[in-house]
Amino acid sequence: IADADTVEISHETLLWAWPRLRSWIGASRADLLLEQQLTEAVKEWERTGRDPSALLRGARLTAAREWAGGERPTGTVEEFLYAGARWERRRIRRFYQVIAVLTTLALTAASLAVVSIAQRRKADRATALATSRLVASEADRVRAVDPSLAAELSLAAYRISPNEQTVSALLNSTATPLAMRFLAPSGELEAVAVSPDGRTVTAAGTAGTVWSWQLGDPRPHALPD
Repeated sequence: IADADTVEISHETLLWAWPRLRSWIGASRADLLLEQQLTEAVKEWERTGRDPSALLRGARLTAAREWAGGERPTGTVEEFLYAGARWERRRIRRFYQVIAVLTTLALTAASLAVVSIAQRRKADRATALATSRLVASEADRVRAVDPSLAAELSLAAYRISPNEQTVSALLNSTATPLAMRFLAPSGELEAVAVSPDGRTVTAAGTAGTVWSWQLGDPRPHALPD
């Protein structure tokens, strides 16, 4: 049904038989709905004294600007869309500024962590060096009295921190004959003698027993009376 200014569809069958007409009507409804929403948003913006919080953002602003591109709005609607676009640009700019600050802080924290680890390792190396030198000095001090203890201390010092002083203490220990400790099964030893070939040690105990050791064999052997 048509009159001078409008056209009215008298039966919905026409919509199903004419897909293009149906798409036109659907698009028109979407435009009308968007226009209505934009009008309400502009009124709310004006009512709040043009508060930025009443501006459109994100997808709603994009859709409104696309619709306005074809309608060419003027006046308050144009100002509303312009203010929304400006606020959106400002928001995105602040977002990237925050990202830049957080990235800088993360890099700074990582750098400080690396420096802290390096300093801690340096301090640990210094502590190990000082400890090893102290142990090596103690090994040199007792070497003449207890060569075996000096050898153990020299080896411990070298394992703590290999350096010139600990290497020297270790070499001194290898060049010094080590004392051997012999324990009799009972009583105390009074005299010790080494065979001419250096392979047998004989010792006399306080109980009148004579014991013999083969070097390399820790087990003593009692000699017959």
